Amino acid sequence: MHECCRANLFVPPLYDLPRWSGEPLAGRRVVVWGSGNGDDIMFARFVAPLVAAGAIVTVNCRPALVRLFRSLSGVADVLPLDEPARDAELQVQLAELPALLGISEADWQGPYLHAEPLRLAKRGFRVGLVWGTDAAHFEADLRSASLADMSPLAAVPGVRLFSLQFGSHAAQAVPAPAGMLIEDLTVGCRDFAGTAAAIASLDLTISIDTATANLAGAMGAPVWVPLPFVSDFRWSADGTRPKWYPSAKPYRQTVRGDWRSVFAVMANDLAELTAGLRTGDRREGERVGW
Repeated sequence: MHECCRANLFVPPLYDLPRWSGEPLAGRRVVVWGSGNGDDIMFARFVAPLVAAGAIVTVNCRPALVRLFRSLSGVADVLPLDEPARDAELQVQLAELPALLGISEADWQGPYLHAEPLRLAKRGFRVGLVWGTDAAHFEADLRSASLADMSPLAAVPGVRLFSLQFGSHAAQAVPAPAGMLIEDLTVGCRDFAGTAAAIASLDLTISIDTATANLAGAMGAPVWVPLPFVSDFRWSADGTRPKWYPSAKPYRQTVRGDWRSVFAVMANDLAELTAGLRTGDRREGERVGW
């Protein structure tokens, strides 16, 4: 890991264990530790191949990810970062796994995180919204829109909007901007397992570049991702489906800071999608990136 990155990470106590560097595992106990919610969700797909290579795997992660990561295939245990696995022999960071395992893009797993959906009424086309990034993120201003920017989505016939927004940005929905009716799915949701259950109950998630967008992609759920003019590496630069998340469709700013145009285009696509679904034309959904 680059030293400038290491300085910004909370490193669990087990970091002093020998680092796994790709040698045969044959039943050895490995603790895999993470650094941030979105990145950990993205790289969690490589836990199953590590198990398949013979490791007995414990995952150390942020507390909000613990319940979610217990759905990972083959994992022996999942613990918060401040609770080390006492019997671990080796340690490795999640982001190191693809290189150490020699995994190519062709071998990447499909959906690898799962949740039972909430019980929501089937009325309308259900769309979850996230418009702001954690204020502590170093790119928070760049990656955050406003709920008002999303107002064109509320004008699409038959669409039912839900908030998946946490943190200070959530106050923008109380009350919602004029013309927007939004139901809150965050009530009683204490961690990412709860968010996953909400996503599983929706027809579409629309999320700014946050951990929620990563989560929807990891679940294989339809997700549209509004992006700044210059975006993170995980989202394709040419508008195609990202290799990390084939169920995601990116919508990138064409003018720096202009979110209104992004959501205007998205609203047009959403109108075409819902119109096609109402008439039973599944091809219309495929055309706009379903």
